[in-house]
Amino acid sequence: MNTIHRPAFSSPDLQAALDKAHEALEGADEARNRVSQDIKALESYLVSLRLTPPFRYGLGKAFVADDEQHVTASLEYGLSASGKIQEEALVLDEDAHGKVRLLYEVSEWDGYVDVDVPGGPLFWDESTLQRDDVKPLIEAKFEVRKRVYNQLPAFVTALAKHYAIDPNKLTDWDEEIPF
Repeated sequence: MNTIHRPAFSSPDLQAALDKAHEALEGADEARNRVSQDIKALESYLVSLRLTPPFRYGLGKAFVADDEQHVTASLEYGLSASGKIQEEALVLDEDAHGKVRLLYEVSEWDGYVDVDVPGGPLFWDESTLQRDDVKPLIEAKFEVRKRVYNQLPAFVTALAKHYAIDPNKLTDWDEEIPF
């Protein structure tokens, strides 16, 4: 077992920051393992149910600027700017090898943001859809897994509603799941 020696600093601010942060820093490896184990266990459970895929749960669309300075000026003076619209999603579907997996997907469209147009502010051209990144969630970079991990309860709830014979019986679930 590796013994961790926490240093003592002459700077009171640095010492206070380390005193507050040491549990998170020293437990980062264990937390990373727990996130990965939960993702593996959820995928294994869902696969064992033999649900009929696909099921896609979008995590929300976002505007991605092509040129940050140009977009800032365009938004400031014209209240609109062109760029890409990107969406992450959790998907229960077959991977490239035909095996049902819990997948992480990134989709991208040509689009723009316009804060003054009804139905906005995001607009995209469906004909430009590209699925740039589709891989098993457990194989995504840890930063992605960590961010998406917090969305898993909502994904499970949406999946249950999708497969439920009477989804109205599941309406109470939304209030029980913290986001």
